[in-house]
Amino acid sequence: MNNAGASGWWALSRGAWVVLCAFAAAAALDVSGADHAHTGHPPQTTMQGVVSLDVYRDGDTLHLLTGENGTNEAAPAVIYRRSDDSGMTWSIPVRVDQGMVASYGGRRGNDYQVAASGKRVVAVWMTRGSGWGGSGPLATARSSDGGKTWRAGANPAGDGSTAGQSFAEIIANRGSFHIVWLDSRDKNQGLRYARSTDGEKTWTPSTTLDAQTCECCWNSLLTTESGIYALYRDKSPRDMVLLNSPDGGKSWHTMATVGTFNWQIDACPETGGALAMTPAKILHAMIWTGREDAVGLYHLVSADQGRKWAAPRRVGGEMARHADMAVAPSGVIVAAWDELIRGEWMIMASVSSADGSSWSVPRRLSDSRSQATHPRVVTTRRGFRVFWTEQEKDQPRVWKSMAL
Repeated sequence: MNNAGASGWWALSRGAWVVLCAFAAAAALDVSGADHAHTGHPPQTTMQGVVSLDVYRDGDTLHLLTGENGTNEAAPAVIYRRSDDSGMTWSIPVRVDQGMVASYGGRRGNDYQVAASGKRVVAVWMTRGSGWGGSGPLATARSSDGGKTWRAGANPAGDGSTAGQSFAEIIANRGSFHIVWLDSRDKNQGLRYARSTDGEKTWTPSTTLDAQTCECCWNSLLTTESGIYALYRDKSPRDMVLLNSPDGGKSWHTMATVGTFNWQIDACPETGGALAMTPAKILHAMIWTGREDAVGLYHLVSADQGRKWAAPRRVGGEMARHADMAVAPSGVIVAAWDELIRGEWMIMASVSSADGSSWSVPRRLSDSRSQATHPRVVTTRRGFRVFWTEQEKDQPRVWKSMAL
């Protein structure tokens, strides 16, 4: 959701929000069955500034990928930066998609993605195609020199489709890259998966992890000693579901519903979740629900690698949303989210040193003059760093970060 319209949406009553969200879902569905839109709103192509942001930590290096619209840009430029000092300074920006398939749209919540393993870096973005609103297939680029130079990679779907593929999430694990995304190849929006073991030159044949999911919520991946976890929003009810692969993506198993709210609605909430695991092997999730009597953001804990979850505990106020979290080697957890308070969208953060059983009083990070949304949190050797995008009135949107 773009910042300019955010306060208007969320100043509405919960009941009015449900009606509008249902309308968005109806607009998103292609009644012919040919394709689903991947969001309740068309991709943003005219907003100037930063329309997309993702950050990935690999060892002591932070990798930042943004989608940036200039005054005369036909499509957002895919821009890469890296930092080797915990985000204090950044490399000169590098244009990733130069000479490749141009990006299309770009909006917070459906961000271009980046992952890295040593000198190997992979970037992913959506292109124009035959899907709803002009959405199209994923494009990838790969670098073998730490992001200095880039060349085109393969589409992980591998099916030659020109329809929309979006809400991608990519991670690296033991030298392999793993990616999930949403597409409607079976006439229903579903969660797909592929992996690459050769630096993203090729991908395994894509598989379906869930044939029918929510149309337009981002997905989250997490690698642990217990394997790879995937968190996504299901179709009916619109609750968050956790999958696990104990064998590097070869097989996947449903673990549990994370927060059984039984939210029944035909709508596009455009909000995924966040996962983190502490050194004590306690799995943490941050999820949002729009259920009428429980609207808000919640923290949940699992002590058995995701099979069972404790009762959800509310985080922030009723208007808190769009959360991320990270864990330090010491076990300290930082959660960040955006929240509408007194007509302003602001980035809030809270810290827990008790494995999530208690949290500090939330602290505002973003500037009071801006509308700020969609934080990302990473752990660095100097602590935590939170990233987000914000926009002052009549100004281009910019990305910001702050060390905690």
